[in-house]
Amino acid sequence: MSVATDASFLEANLDGSTLRRADLRRARFRHASLFATIIEAADLREADLRDTRIIGYLRKANLAGAN
Repeated sequence: MSVATDASFLEANLDGSTLRRADLRRARFRHASLFATIIEAADLREADLRDTRIIGYLRKANLAGAN
């Protein structure tokens, strides 16, 4: 499991990444690209996902409070 709470991924290209069970609470992904990304069971509570391209596997991901 990876921990990146409060991390900044602004404008990052994370295409094809595996973020399974990652702790990404409050992370900032504005304008990032997560194409073909595995985000299964990741914790994205309160993450900033505005203007982010997400085309991936989000099964059981926690998006509570994310925008």
